[in-house]
Amino acid sequence: MLLDSGLAVAAGERIASRREEAGELLKLRRLIANIAGNVNQIAAKANADKGVDDDRLAGALGVARSAVERVSAAADRLVAGL
Repeated sequence: MLLDSGLAVAAGERIASRREEAGELLKLRRLIANIAGNVNQIAAKANADKGVDDDRLAGALGVARSAVERVSAAADRLVAGL
């Protein structure tokens, strides 16, 4: 941590911004795990009933798409700061 702080300051980077990005990635990891659970529930229902709730599926896919975009943006910002 001390080494990271020194290197970051030397590179003109704020440690707080790296921590914020890392925190965002952790939140997104939890969100993606929740999305995976929802998709599994939808798949189980589809397999049992031979049907899918289109609105629920569309909602889950929309949230998944948004999460992927947020992960990509956060990872890009984190990598750009290295």
